[in-house]
Amino acid sequence: MLLFQICYNINRIKTCMGMGRPVILLNLDDLYESLYDLLNQYFSIWDGRKYVHVGLGNHRVKSFVHDKFRLVHHSVVPLTI
Repeated sequence: MLLFQICYNINRIKTCMGMGRPVILLNLDDLYESLYDLLNQYFSIWDGRKYVHVGLGNHRVKSFVHDKFRLVHHSVVPLTI
């Protein structure tokens, strides 16, 4: 996946996190490193609001997570016979 596509998808996820809209990740393996803290639920609480680090490479920012936000992760694993 191109860097532009990764940045675009991360921005869309951050927008949905802040608005409380659900997100379904389907075969987006390139995003998992950027969403590590979110996927592992490493939230910070500040002034009664949840935040999580979202980043790309060495650049990380705290992003607001709405209480109604839900993330569904779906990954297809090939069968080995």
